[in-house]
Amino acid sequence: MVRTIKLQRALLLTVVFLGGMTSLAVELCAARLLAPYFGSSLFIWAILIGMELIYLTIGYYVGGRLADRRPTPIRLYTIVAVAAALIGIIPLISRPILSFSLQGFAALDVGAFVGSLLGTILLFAVPVTLLGMVTPFAIRLEITKLDEAGNTAGLIYALSTVGSILGTFLPVFLFIPTIGTNNTFVFFAAVLLAGSLAGLWMAGARLRVARLGTPLTLVVLVAGFVTLLPHQIKPPYEGQLVVERESLYNYIQVVNNHGTYELVLNEGQAVHSLYTPGRTLTNGIWDLFELGPLFNNPPYLTSDLRSAAVIGLGAGTVPYILTHTYGAIPIDARKVPFDALIAASGKCLEGVPGMGFVIGRRSALEASAGNTYSVALDLLDQWQYMQKTGQWRYTPPTHVVAALRAAIDQYKAQGGQPARLARY
Repeated sequence: MVRTIKLQRALLLTVVFLGGMTSLAVELCAARLLAPYFGSSLFIWAILIGMELIYLTIGYYVGGRLADRRPTPIRLYTIVAVAAALIGIIPLISRPILSFSLQGFAALDVGAFVGSLLGTILLFAVPVTLLGMVTPFAIRLEITKLDEAGNTAGLIYALSTVGSILGTFLPVFLFIPTIGTNNTFVFFAAVLLAGSLAGLWMAGARLRVARLGTPLTLVVLVAGFVTLLPHQIKPPYEGQLVVERESLYNYIQVVNNHGTYELVLNEGQAVHSLYTPGRTLTNGIWDLFELGPLFNNPPYLTSDLRSAAVIGLGAGTVPYILTHTYGAIPIDARKVPFDALIAASGKCLEGVPGMGFVIGRRSALEASAGNTYSVALDLLDQWQYMQKTGQWRYTPPTHVVAALRAAIDQYKAQGGQPARLARY
């Protein structure tokens, strides 16, 4: 009997911890859910934090009143189980609402755009409000002696806060970068649901576990299955989507827009980088950086350029333009650390075209396993195969390699990089 009571108390405190953890995880996941459509500005964060606090405030008040009327653990665990299921389906319900924002933006309809933002945030109203009920409810259940009320309340709030701290770090540093925002929602929903159903079981409400737990578990499982299916996070505003990713910092799209590859972040209000195969100039602001060296004190010739410092690489558009325009700019890995440098046989080395090569950091190369969908461009696989056999995976470009060797010999004989730069 004593052991059962201790186990029930441990489960109650565990659910308090999980409730605090999930409430913050939901807030951070909400920010990433909105970022591809509305960005991640202070305006968006202010709305998210403000609405979260409003929902929690309502939950604290309503939870306290419900706890005084009928303070039973079964009611608390039921509330938490419903909240968990509602969190699990947020990624599915939000998709049509978020898609509506794209239509509003395309049509310059401010009402539709703002309406979809508020509609998405309202999706969090019920589950976050229900999570807000957990703390006052748990305090009411835990208080058995009036002279221990302060200690009990302090313990409950401390557990909830520790959970919130964990719920702040886990999504950001672990789950969102590895499994994505949608799956992170489902993961925390599943953990919270498991805790609440265990609490119901230990509280003796086993019939309720069957009647309520079964459909709620199915809802979360279906949500998890759907989010695991290959799906597009957000269609591009224009052009054809090549790839999309969620990084530690941004939602990333690469879009093929009439033959030009564009790097687009978050809501897509700015193109951060351009690349057009076979063309150096972008016909955009990036081209202005070509004129940068000419703003040095005159007389200054293009042959005087020895190095260029680029702050904020922007996926390499500016360095690409500078090296193609001025050529033979020295890159010293001892002074400018980089993970990889990509070049081709037909550039400054003046060999015949047909082969690209990479000078890279081994740790970065090994960490790239599984990043490519291409067999031909799987650099890691090529490197590993060459380490084992000393050969290319496929028919080697012998004439290109021989020509490149001759070009490198000529490059050295002519004085190397300084001489090549001076000639250019």
